[in-house]
Amino acid sequence: MAIRLWMTGGKGWRKGRDIDNVLKPILDFLVHAGLIPDDNHDIVRRITITYSDPPKARDKAFLRVRIHAIKGPADATQP
Repeated sequence: MAIRLWMTGGKGWRKGRDIDNVLKPILDFLVHAGLIPDDNHDIVRRITITYSDPPKARDKAFLRVRIHAIKGPADATQP
């Protein structure tokens, strides 16, 4: 499967945060919530993260997640 994350900074987002440090708790939550069976490389073949600054400085930080199946091994290597 492939996981796509869209993150928007804002209130609650620490400036200078390493984006890769945010990934593990999100994946752990997806497993705990039963949305994905596991977060190992046999299950999750692709992860894409996009970060955007907030439209307004006072807006709250926001995360959108999309999980979708990958049809076969060739799909896992495509950008």
